[in-house]
Order: sequence, then C-alpha cells, then structure tokens
Amino acid sequence: MKHFKRTRHLPAAPGSLRLLSFNIHAGTSTDRFHHYFTHGWRQVLPHNQRVENLDAIAELVAGYDLVALQEADSGSLRSGFINQSRYIAAHAGMPHWYHQANRKLGNMTSTGNCYIGRFEPRDVEDFRLPGVVPGRGCMLLRFGGMQGLTIAVVHLSLGRRAQDRQLVYLARQLAEEPGLIVMGDFNAEVSVQGYLRFVKHWVCMRQPQGWPATRRGNRSGRLTIYW
Repeated sequence: MKHFKRTRHLPAAPGSLRLLSFNIHAGTSTDRFHHYFTHGWRQVLPHNQRVENLDAIAELVAGYDLVALQEADSGSLRSGFINQSRYIAAHAGMPHWYHQANRKLGNMTSTGNCYIGRFEPRDVEDFRLPGVVPGRGCMLLRFGGMQGLTIAVVHLSLGRRAQDRQLVYLARQLAEEPGLIVMGDFNAEVSVQGYLRFVKHWVCMRQPQGWPATRRGNRSGRLTIYW
C-alpha cells in the first residue's frame, strides 16, 4: 500500500453506484508474498507505516459510493488503538460507517468487516458464519423500503470445506432479500465449485418468485456477486 499513486477518481455515470471491496489487512502492507513472513510481526504490533497506509486507503475509497472493507481493526494495540473504520470514513469524507467485530485477541487485535458509504442503511444486521475456527461473519445493510437493496459484506474462511459450508449457509440466509449485492473477500477464485453451489442454491430458492439469473464478476482475486 505504500506504493499507491495518487488516486484519480472519474465521475460516475448517471444513475450508477460505484462499489469497492478491499481487504485492508489492518493497514499492513503485503506487497509481496514473502511479506506475510517477514512482516508477520506487524499483524500484532503497531508500526509507523500503518497510519500512512490508512490515509492512502481513505484517498482510494473516497471515489466510491458503497465500500466493503475486511480485516479492519476496531481499535487495539496493533492499530495504535485507532478505530480504522471510523478513521478511513472520516478521512474519505464518508458520512456513514459500520463495523462488525468478528475476531478479537485480548487487547492485541480486533478484526472485522466494515461498511463505509455515502448512503445510510435503514437497518444493519450481522451474524456469524459456520466454521471450526470462529471469526468469520457477514454484515447485512438494507437500504430503501421493503423492496430496496441489501448489501452483504462477507469474509470467508481459507479452507475449501469451510467455504462450502459458509456459502450454502449464506444462500439460505439471503434467499428472502429482494435486491442483493454480495461483496467481500472470498479467499478463492470465481471458478471454485462452492460458488456454483451458492449461486444454484440461491437461484433455486428465488425462481418461484420469478427472479432472473445471476451474474458473477472477479477482479484481482476478489469475487463480487451481483444480482
């Protein structure tokens, strides 16, 4: 993240929404795979570059309307006791933010999902995803009236079996949402069989009500599913 160039935001097309999903790793730079090993201490201890990275992230997200962040720290020793969701929202000029704490290790780390945006949801709901290792969750944000838009912010487990369980669980939980966008860190590519199961399960539950087929998109190893 320290290599970010100054962000140039293009104007949105009329009637469109600009969406972004980003795993910020609590503001820690992992530009190369070996940084997971050589910079591993930064996952539990504060360091000077973290705030600089948060400023770069804030500049990036300022060009979007609805932003989903994963692995945002809610204010622990690791983050210098900075609530990163609130910090990024304030520096990006975003009026609304919500944080879902999913994994806490004493005062050392406190990680979770986050929504930052220009629009205030009418209600927010969160629930835990199934898994042998706890700490994965989904945050639902509902906008508009009863036939409005629901955004699900998710962060799935690393293991394939756990992901399959979580995707089927999500499909059941989200089946009644009238308009749905699922976005987050899925820790897998779009072609993984579990996603096909998720799409098939959700569509089968919606077909009696006449809902259309789905579209799937993938960018930089991060899957966003649009309905």
